[in-house]
Amino acid sequence: MASIKIKHERFPDIVVIYLLDVLMHGCEIENELFDDLIERIKKSGLKTYLINYFLYTDSSIRVKYKNIRKAIKDSKGSASLKIGG
Repeated sequence: MASIKIKHERFPDIVVIYLLDVLMHGCEIENELFDDLIERIKKSGLKTYLINYFLYTDSSIRVKYKNIRKAIKDSKGSASLKIGG
């Protein structure tokens, strides 16, 4: 099982990058409520704000997200993410 740690103050950055990733590349998770949220984001025009946020996010956080994404895909759903300290 893959395990990744991130500081709690960086978690919002990871969430924004994840939302942008889902908007750009789709989502492998089947969740009707989440799909509805993504549709609302698309319709409301928030994608531009997410891109802007992403561009001003520290590059180390973007690399951390890529590592998280890779770990989740490689682990086939058995990855853990520790948030804190």
